[in-house]
Amino acid sequence: MTAMDLAQEVAQLRLMLTGVEGVLASPNAAPRALEDFKSMVDDVRTRVWAVLSAQNAENPRAFSAHFRLRRIRETTEALAADLRAGVLPATDPECAGIVAAMRAALVELEGRSAGAAP
Repeated sequence: MTAMDLAQEVAQLRLMLTGVEGVLASPNAAPRALEDFKSMVDDVRTRVWAVLSAQNAENPRAFSAHFRLRRIRETTEALAADLRAGVLPATDPECAGIVAAMRAALVELEGRSAGAAP
């Protein structure tokens, strides 16, 4: 499989996931179907993580750190989009903790990037 084929497969999986998500979010979704879907997603994540870890075995800590940072960025972008769209309420009590955690992380990031060489 070429990189292009893989990119097409991932795009198709993303479309399928969006469709399945809509069906599972409906009030008529069977709880068993949701459990099966979660198990399948967990299995995919475990398999992908194993492959990625094996490819980056020479520096697993750096790989893990990069992966975590990427996931945090993606999650933060999705959070901002959901807040803009009104999908998530900014008034939820959990938001105060998110703001505090983001401020603390921002202080650390800005402090470390200020000391880094250009």
